[in-house]
This record gives sequence, structure tokens and C-alpha cells, in this order.
Amino acid sequence: KDLKGAKESDTVFREYQRIPLQEYYFKKILQICKNKNIIVFLTMPPTRKNELEFYPQEVIEEYESFFRSSLNENNYYLNYSTSTRFNILDFTDITHINSRAADRFSKIVNISCGFNEISARVYKL
Repeated sequence: KDLKGAKESDTVFREYQRIPLQEYYFKKILQICKNKNIIVFLTMPPTRKNELEFYPQEVIEEYESFFRSSLNENNYYLNYSTSTRFNILDFTDITHINSRAADRFSKIVNISCGFNEISARVYKL
């Protein structure tokens, strides 16, 4: 059970500069996955308008470019940050979707990745 709901007035402050150590490990993980033929799905979850408005457009574009430049034949980038399938009632706070919305989001991602209910369970093992 979700303890509270999001409010329209919610705001957030975040550092948005990438740290070299984060980039190093991000790329290292992708390289290990590539070497082992592991498919990677980079997934940007639904994001509230209040949170997206915090980031300058050029920062969003820079991150998008960074993620896309990291793609190869075994990596996919699924961006649901501006999905209209989610609204304020789906969030517990400025960032986190509630359990009902998380279940719905999982189904959406599974379908996007080409998994049906059975193969998704197998994939998670």
C-alpha cells in the first residue's frame, strides 16, 4: 500500500552533471554485457512534468545524446519520461511511481522489449 500521494506543488533540486566515475562504470557495464552477449535495456521511467521542468533543455538533450551514443546492437534505450500514460495519481512523490503504476509500467516495458508474460518471468530469473 502506498503511504502518500504526489502533490501538484512537489518540487525537486538535483545535481545534473555527470560524474566521470559514473560514466566509467556505466560504459564498463555496457562493455561487459556486450562481451557476454547480454542485451541491455536502458529505461527512463515516467517522469512528472514538475521534475522535467527543473532540467534545462540542453541538459536533457546532452543526456539523451550520451545514452544514444552508448547504444550498440545489444543495447536499447527506452525513454518513457514524457509518457502521457501516467499522471499525478500514479506517483507517490515527485519522482516515484506507486505500486499500481509500477505494475502497469512493467507490462508496458515488457511489451516494448518483446516479452510476453511467460518469457518476461523467465527473463527475470
